[in-house]
Amino acid sequence: SGSIGAKGLAAVAAHLEAACADGDPEQIESALARTLADLKPVTDGLAQFLAAPPSAPTSSAVAPDEAVVTALLSELEEKLQRDDALAGSLAGSLADAVASTRLAPAVSLLCQHVARYDFSEALSQLSTVRALLGAAEAPPL
Repeated sequence: SGSIGAKGLAAVAAHLEAACADGDPEQIESALARTLADLKPVTDGLAQFLAAPPSAPTSSAVAPDEAVVTALLSELEEKLQRDDALAGSLAGSLADAVASTRLAPAVSLLCQHVARYDFSEALSQLSTVRALLGAAEAPPL
């Protein structure tokens, strides 16, 4: 189907499938050889990836400045409650403040709600971000 972007491989695999349906052993062998040849770069790349040493720790270990994040959350909450269009720029500042932290995905969703002017959902998501920030059992930010 080419779902991983390997259009050429998908084409030769389709040819192999058609050869199998026809049942001609010579066509099957030829199509199989071509499919395996086109598949080799993929398997070689995966082997290199799997053999590579682990990369540096993920950026989710970076800690945001909790005081800054808390202040931004409070200010953003006020803007959202007043349906203030400036909530968008504040949401962007918040996203910058938590970039590369475990809060980034939750703040990204918050920003999406703000961008759509769905301030009700944004307020709900803001509560989720606050809970994540203050989670007692959470690993260090």
